[in-house]
Parts: sequence; structure tokens; C-alpha cells
Amino acid sequence: MPRGRWSRQLGSQSTMQMLRVLKMRGGAGRAMAMASIAGATAMWNDRYQRPAQLEEAPSFSERMVGNYENRIRRFSSPERVFEYFSSVELDKQYYMTREDLARAVTPYTHRSGVPLSSKNVKYNAKALALKPSPQVVNQYAAAVRELFLEKVNVTERDVQMLLKFREDHRIDFETHVKVLRSLQITNAEYDQFVELHGGPKRESSFFDLVDADGDGLISYAEYMFFNTLLSIPERQFELAFKMFDTDGNGKLDHREFKQIMDLMRLRTPAGRQDRSLKEDDAPIFKHLFGELSTESLSYEEFCQFRRDLKREIMKIQISFVSVLIVVFLMQYDLDGNKDLSPWEFGMFLVSHVNQTEIDKWVQRVETLRDMPGSISEEEFLNFNAFLDHLDEMKVAIELILQEHGLNKEQFQRATCAALRGQKKQTVTPLQIDILFALFDTDGDGHLSPKEFIEVMQKRKDGGFNEVMRKHSFVVVNAPFFDDAIAPSRATPERLSSSNA
Repeated sequence: MPRGRWSRQLGSQSTMQMLRVLKMRGGAGRAMAMASIAGATAMWNDRYQRPAQLEEAPSFSERMVGNYENRIRRFSSPERVFEYFSSVELDKQYYMTREDLARAVTPYTHRSGVPLSSKNVKYNAKALALKPSPQVVNQYAAAVRELFLEKVNVTERDVQMLLKFREDHRIDFETHVKVLRSLQITNAEYDQFVELHGGPKRESSFFDLVDADGDGLISYAEYMFFNTLLSIPERQFELAFKMFDTDGNGKLDHREFKQIMDLMRLRTPAGRQDRSLKEDDAPIFKHLFGELSTESLSYEEFCQFRRDLKREIMKIQISFVSVLIVVFLMQYDLDGNKDLSPWEFGMFLVSHVNQTEIDKWVQRVETLRDMPGSISEEEFLNFNAFLDHLDEMKVAIELILQEHGLNKEQFQRATCAALRGQKKQTVTPLQIDILFALFDTDGDGHLSPKEFIEVMQKRKDGGFNEVMRKHSFVVVNAPFFDDAIAPSRATPERLSSSNA
């Protein structure tokens, strides 16, 4: 992935004002909607840089744009969400990088300096200006061709020069992949070649295992496949496996598994909204059933695959990922030390609450800034494994619930019961302290189960199971971003809201 190029559009209206305006009908509503964004201006950064002061609060304009993107995540159809956050277009099809996927499922939570706006030219005309010129593209293609196909003795210096050219001329990932395809080279082969000749080693991940064609991209079919896997409780998959396992051998073939996925997709909000997904298999099926789809899949293998996928997405969201010469700042680990502070962990927990309540939850998280201690990556991932047992946690809470809620000792007992004594997935004392700081609002030492379950359910879904509201949200197309610099040219027709 190339060095990040992000933009921020500056505006003059709050989320709730935008929400009320977008729900209005008729010319007055459209006029007010455009008035709410008429003062927007565009501020473009050639490269994304970590903010100098981590404590700096987001500007009012950043909040407006961030909340706008949250509405896209929450109200738009799945194909529209995919297109908006995708950064690569090949053969008139859009694709995501793994970082695009993390952005799509990670809401904006009022922090300064985080990446904002679409890198898809369809929704952001200014993104086209960041593409390298045809002359630069030809030079890059010639350099890649020489090293990979023509030169016999490639040195480390040759590779470093190629990487420096890519960095200096800001070759984006879409351009990079198109050049490789023209030379019949996969991105996986490129990374391997760079590493073998002294270049930096790219950190491997779960996505490398399921990337059938080695291009490092996620198609819409794969996006919906991931959406279904992470939206449906594991227990429902277990029941489906038993129903379709007609011979009782505990395994499913390719056809049976595809039937399950088709049925499960219709049980998710995104799947019910989807109207464009074809029945063609996602390339990821090759990983599960082999190149010729002749292998079978056990329920245990499927569960491990699902856990690995969820774990990888969580790792992307909280850590730095180095790809070649690029460092992409992820959402929650702001100081990049691989551990989360109580404040960072708290921000992660509330990242999927209703946007009408985000200010309230951010204020609660602010109380964690002075709390000592840190949460390791393993502890963080164990907590997310605990969220898979949220249904059991609900039952355990109901059994021991008292009038004023749960104290810490009772909460610890409930978590142990929900996890069935699995010591590796226990909630740590620090995590319990953080939860009580967030959900013990009156300070009486008792946690509010209702708020806890509601917020944790949204955190468990992780952006893959948003419920579509009555009013759909139509994403603003590229002309809006053109007019961001010159608001006087904006027209009401460029923003609309319609019933689903």
C-alpha cells in the first residue's frame, strides 16, 4: 500500500443538524441541507502524518466530516459503503485494501488527525489529482520491468532505488497493481522479490492466506462474505452445519457450505439490503475447499477460520501495519507501542455506539485518561473472544442480578460462567475497572447491565451488522467535493435523502 494520502473536508454543521436536514422532504429540506455544507472547504494533505499532539481535540469541521462518514457506514447500502471506502478500481470493479476494510468498519470517534474522506474518484473528484501522471506511471512500469524481467543481477541498491521512486512519486496502490498486472506479476510476487533482494520484509497476515490471486485486494464478494461470517453468531452456524451435514461425518462440501452462506447472508441487515452480489464464488472459497473445490470443511476448521478472520481485523484496527515503506496509523493505538492505555481501550469499546450518543460516551472515556496500567494485544484479543460469549453473559447476569446492578465480584463470576472456565479468555482486573468506570454512572460500585449489554453488542458486531434505518443515506458524489472549495457553485440537487 502506498504512503497514505488523505483529505479533510471542512464544514459548518453538526451531526444532528445534518441528520434532521437530510430527513426533511421537499425543496426546503434540500436547500437547508446544502446550506449546512455550503461553508465547507477542502484541506488536502499529500501524506498522512501522525498528529504532533495526541491530546489535540478534533476541529468542529473534522467532526462534521467524520459524522458524515458515520452516516454512510450506518445508513447506506452495503455496496455503497464498499465503494465509498474502496481505494482501487480495476476493470470497472472496485476493490478494498485491508486498511480500507478496517476504515469501513471502524466509525469516527471524534479524534483529531484520523484519515477522512473517500479515496474513490467516484465520490471524491479531488482524489484524481493525487494520482501520478502518465509519464511517472510509464517510468515506474519501466523500472519494475527492468528489475523483474530484464536485469540479471539485481542488487539491494536497485531495489532501494525502486522503492524510493515509488515513495518520492507517491505511487498509489491502484497504480502499483495496474503496473504489475500489465507485466503479469502479482503483488505477492512483488513483495517476495523485494524481500529476497534486501528490501524490507512485509508483515504477513491472515489475509495473505486467503488471497487466492495474490493481489492484496478484497473484492465486494469477499467483503460480503466477511460481513456474513462476522455478523452471525457462532451458535447459528453450528446449527446450520448440523442441519446440512446429511451423512453425519461432521464435514460439508463446497456446495453445502455455499448454501449455508447464502441463507446466513439473508439473516444479516447488510445481506438483506444487498442487491448486486452475484452467485459467483468469492476467491476465498479456494482457500477453504481447494483449487478445484473438491475438499471438505469441518465445523472446527470453519470456527478456526472465523476466529482468525475476526482476530486479524481487530489487529488491523489497533496496531501499526508496515507494508514495504509505508506505515499506516491505525485507529486506536495512538502511541504505537502495541499496548492500549485505558483511554484507548475505552475509545475502542464505545466506537460503535449510536452517533446521537457519541458525545456522552466520549465524555465518559475522557475520565480514563489518568487511569494507570495498559492492556496488551493478547489481553485485547481475549476480550474480543469474550464478546463472542455475550449471550451466555446475558444469562449469567440475569441469574445473579440485584436491584442496583452488579458489583465487581459478581461481574467477575458472571464472566467466568459465560466463558465456561476458560482461563485464557478471562477479563482482566484492569478491563473490569475500565468497564465499571464507563458503566457505573452514579459511582455506587455497581455496573448498569442494560447499558453494558447494549454497548458491548454493538462492539461485538464491529460495524458488520448495522441495522438499516427507515431513511436511506445517499452518498454525495464527486461534484460535492469539487464545490467544497467554491461553495457558491453548490446546488441542492447534489445532496439527497430518500426512503429505503
